[in-house]
Amino acid sequence: MEITGKDLVQILKEIYDAKTNSELAHILIGDRGSSTIKNWEKGNLTKAVLKNALNKLIKKESNNLNGHQLISQLKKRYNKKTNRDLASLLGTNENTLVNWTKNGVKTKTVVGLIGKSKVTHTHNLIKTIVEYHPLSKTLSRRGASYEIIDKTEPNLKEIESELRNSCGVYIFYDSRGRAIYVGRTITQTLWAEMKNAYNRFRASQQMKRVSYLKKGGKRKNSNIKTHSEPLHNLASYFSAYEVDPLFIKNLEASLINMFANDLLNSKMEKRTTKTKK
Repeated sequence: MEITGKDLVQILKEIYDAKTNSELAHILIGDRGSSTIKNWEKGNLTKAVLKNALNKLIKKESNNLNGHQLISQLKKRYNKKTNRDLASLLGTNENTLVNWTKNGVKTKTVVGLIGKSKVTHTHNLIKTIVEYHPLSKTLSRRGASYEIIDKTEPNLKEIESELRNSCGVYIFYDSRGRAIYVGRTITQTLWAEMKNAYNRFRASQQMKRVSYLKKGGKRKNSNIKTHSEPLHNLASYFSAYEVDPLFIKNLEASLINMFANDLLNSKMEKRTTKTKK
């Protein structure tokens, strides 16, 4: 049984939650308008045309948020009914929001705009808890795992308290300050998720070590071998940010893309792919 152009357009509307041809056109092919979708419905949708549209969508969404969904969520969150009201709150204009709907918007653009707008007085979307803080690597009370900070230090109590009461994203760095792991948490606290990540074993977390061969009780030559290590043997610093749940997944994905050549995330490729859906 063959699928007609009309059937395929309906399927695409369901996938991308588009109610009209115009909305689907904005999502898939930008500002060409609903006439293109109407042509598809008439049977003028070839494999080459669909492949080109989807390739553009994947390329766009790998870097951008879905502008239409973002605007709807921001209106709901801040109780704004029109683009004009939302634009006024964000300190921008209606044309900018229209462009977001057509072409999507980069996460850092939204974060920067909101950071300078009236929203910051009522709701912090991203709050820095700590940046480039040294890791203590102290054993837990029962000695079963390592803590990310020394809980006996009085001046670290405030950081621990914020991590225990926040969700968001975090970054672990090596001794040179290079990002080696990015993570997020929406359901757990940052404290619980970061501690799990700090102690979790992953095959992708590797370090080269020298092993010496002994002959007759003397060290003769050495071999450099790669060993898998938990983060507590690799990381020296960490940063943590409390993030509005609306932005956590997209912010983590953006950070992974920024540090892609340095990270040891075992699921980095899978997560990056998810952001393209």
